[in-house]
Formats: sequence, structure tokens, C-alpha cells
Amino acid sequence: MKIFNELGNTDEKLIELLNIVEIDVVRTREKQGLDAEKDWKDVLSGGEKQSIAMARLFYHKPKYAILDECTSACSIESEAKLYNYAKKLGITLITVSHRESLWKYHDFLIVFTGTVFNILINFLLFIGRVFLGKNARRNAKVI
Repeated sequence: MKIFNELGNTDEKLIELLNIVEIDVVRTREKQGLDAEKDWKDVLSGGEKQSIAMARLFYHKPKYAILDECTSACSIESEAKLYNYAKKLGITLITVSHRESLWKYHDFLIVFTGTVFNILINFLLFIGRVFLGKNARRNAKVI
């Protein structure tokens, strides 16, 4: 917290981020609140860890983010809120996931079927769509 505050941030900003990712309950269940020091990898659930990671993403607001199974332990409802908020911040997301529910948050979908040949073909088709522009997005097909 000390470094966070030294960078000009406030407790209110952190609480706002925790509320956005819907895990302010972590702060309220700890006696020391924001000053609690724990072995968080053992205290937080898988979904809470993923939500903390998304809060960090929202704090830093990068232009692009590569997310690998970042909501696999979250509910579909929480996942929707997280992805919609990232979109609101203007963060372009590249997601690796097995969840079809995430497809709607992306303009492109590339599916790897496992053989080297199919992976190469899918990758080349994806690159072609990127260079063909917006019309290709509407016509993109899952292979």
C-alpha cells in the first residue's frame, strides 16, 4: 500500500478497482483491511486471484493485453463485467481460452485444431483477415 500511495494513488482508488472487479469483500473480511499482509496465494480463491489480476490490468490501462485463461475460475456474469470494462477502457484484448462465452468480446477468432498443418492454415487465414481490414472481420469464419 505504501508504494501505491507514494505513486499518488489513494485508498479510495484501490477500493474503486476492487469494486469494479467485484472483490471488495476480500478487503472487508480482513481485520486490517487494505493493510492486511497474508500469503495471498493460499488465502484467495482462484476466481479472486483472477479478479486481482484484472484489477491490475485496469489500473495500468495498457493499449494491448494478452490474457491466458484469465477468467476460467470466474462466473460468466463476472467474466462479462470484466471484459466489458476492459473494452470501456479501450484495452485491446488477445485472449487464450477454452470458453466459447468469450468469443463475443473479440473481432477475430482463431481455433487451433492440433495438427501442424491446420495450425499453419488457421494462422495464415487469420493474418490475411487482419490485413484485409474491417470487411474481413464480418466475414470471418471459424475453421
